[in-house]
Amino acid sequence: MPDLDPRRELSLLVNSTYPIIYIETWEEARAGAILASVAQDLRVPFYERAVTTGLASVREEIMKKLGMVFLVCVLGGAGAVAFGADSNEPIVESLGHVGLAISDVQPALHFYVDQLGLKEAFRLNSPDGKPNLIYLRVADTNTYVELFPGKKTPAPVGTTTVNHLGLFVKDLQATLHALKDRGYPLPDDAFERAKKVQADNTLLYFIKDPDGNKVELSQLRPDSFQVTSRGKK
Repeated sequence: MPDLDPRRELSLLVNSTYPIIYIETWEEARAGAILASVAQDLRVPFYERAVTTGLASVREEIMKKLGMVFLVCVLGGAGAVAFGADSNEPIVESLGHVGLAISDVQPALHFYVDQLGLKEAFRLNSPDGKPNLIYLRVADTNTYVELFPGKKTPAPVGTTTVNHLGLFVKDLQATLHALKDRGYPLPDDAFERAKKVQADNTLLYFIKDPDGNKVELSQLRPDSFQVTSRGKK
């Protein structure tokens, strides 16, 4: 049904009593917005599943028609319900990776893997076996740090290839203690400075990797803007 409006097509599919509707699209955020709109129009419950929140209800209307319909969105190609580009919905969902040029592999891996606890996901090597790219996973997420060995070029003292890398941590004080236990040098006032609530209501502390790249360790609080802004439109 390529000529149908996406909302109308989805409404017809839901009303057809199919237990599962499978959608392939590159516009996941827009698809989710349309699915929520259709669920609201038909007054059926709509659920989203995320790594951080699990299965959660997006709309709380009382189910009147179909029991439960699972609306599944995946990234994919042909055969998808078509969604146009005439939308203000964001198409970027989260930070995928930050790429950093490094001068030496071992000090960088010691910092990011041994001290910060990132896990190596994979690496791409050149024909001579030397790594061209090392991908590090942040916890059990789809966020990564890319390391590019030998790509750091000479620059004036105090300058780096990025402004900073921001990483969320669960407990900033515990994180700093862990870093200290793992051999990262912290000044005597680090723990006291990390107690200061910032302008965005987060707790944070900056450290540096072996190449001088700044790494922000940030702990969210219930009143942090990053948390409270989720409920704003």
